[in-house]
Amino acid sequence: MNDTVSANILGPVLGVKRGMTRLFKNGQSVCVTLVEISDNAIIGFRNGTKFLLGCIKAKNPSKINKPQRVELERIGSLLYIKRYECKINTLDTSDINDINHKFLNKVLDISSFKEDSIVDVQAISLGKQFCGVIKRHGFKGNDSNNASRVKRAHGSTGQRQDPGKVFKNKKMAGKDGNKLVTIKNLKIVDVDCESRLIAISGSIPGPKGKVIKIYPSKHFLPFGWNMSFLRI
Repeated sequence: MNDTVSANILGPVLGVKRGMTRLFKNGQSVCVTLVEISDNAIIGFRNGTKFLLGCIKAKNPSKINKPQRVELERIGSLLYIKRYECKINTLDTSDINDINHKFLNKVLDISSFKEDSIVDVQAISLGKQFCGVIKRHGFKGNDSNNASRVKRAHGSTGQRQDPGKVFKNKKMAGKDGNKLVTIKNLKIVDVDCESRLIAISGSIPGPKGKVIKIYPSKHFLPFGWNMSFLRI
């Protein structure tokens, strides 16, 4: 029995960021980010139009709250800590029982990823808490002589009596990071099917261990990708 299903027939692929390293391709050093897709599996379907994709398998069932654990056990699914709901792109959802039989608990096969393919990566950036304007917006700062008391201040923010307010979206100090960021047109440098690791050129938002989404690029669709794998 085949326990895998192609990664390009449903929707996005989830991975876990494992860190950065460098690879040598054609005599050149390339900085890459390693993404692991070890426990990526389909764990359920909803309303025939969406499917649940599990990413990090739960070693202890008590880590999942009881309502979700009961729901997953009812449909005979594996228990995953991280679950994402995605839209089905290409399947005929007329017979949901047949879909469950074919795809439920099947691990996604990453062999559809090819070297030199172009992908878009989406993840939540690293939170930096409360930051000043120099770190958050790249302000130059004021004079750094001994008499200055406003070296890292943002300067004047207000107006006169008219309009008598500070306009919205003014660049000021505040919380930075912890936002959904999409990096487009990154190249897949190497694919290791045995270790289920994908090396993507450049950096990816978020810390190590963070779950990311991988889509094929809309702008550069190389040969080998299924057009229906694109986002809708």
